[in-house]
Amino acid sequence: MKFRGAKALTIASVIVTYAERSLRDLVRDHSRSEIKSLDSGESDIRIQQRELLESIVALLPSEKAAFPINFLCCLLRTTIFLRAANSCKNELEKRISVILDHVTVDDLLVLSFTYDGERLFDLESIRRIISRFVEKEKSVAVFNGGDFRDACSTAMLRVAKTVDAYLGEISTYVDLNISKFNGITNLVPKGGVGG
Repeated sequence: MKFRGAKALTIASVIVTYAERSLRDLVRDHSRSEIKSLDSGESDIRIQQRELLESIVALLPSEKAAFPINFLCCLLRTTIFLRAANSCKNELEKRISVILDHVTVDDLLVLSFTYDGERLFDLESIRRIISRFVEKEKSVAVFNGGDFRDACSTAMLRVAKTVDAYLGEISTYVDLNISKFNGITNLVPKGGVGG
């Protein structure tokens, strides 16, 4: 399709449809009440799913904003669940960090919970995504001759509010490691969250 001149958004649409059909039970925007418990063993099916997922991620067009963020979050959760290659996980984390200002609390919750909805995943992916976004915003502020501490962009303010609400949602889970919670809290500039 690319060689025939198809636009990135057309290719993205085909990839989303293919991923949702091929990995039907994994790549969906689940709410925690609907999540089925899936076998976490290393079966042949799981290995095939991992290889398919890694192939799908390798085909993603280079345009970072070509995909909806909820789809990318579902793909990343599937990557974590299937224990796909680090290169696959890193690519998805980079793509999400580029458009993080469009993320919702539900998107972050999709990334945070296992498929049974009862346990938290390792929150390192979320920490890395937010950290990349903050670094990008700092670079833009410095490039534009400003001081990052004095002015937060509209995008940073949106992300800060979303992260604040997200932390409120996950704070009640007993298996939440306090140092990881604080690690996420400290990433967002203090002026970015309403006070």
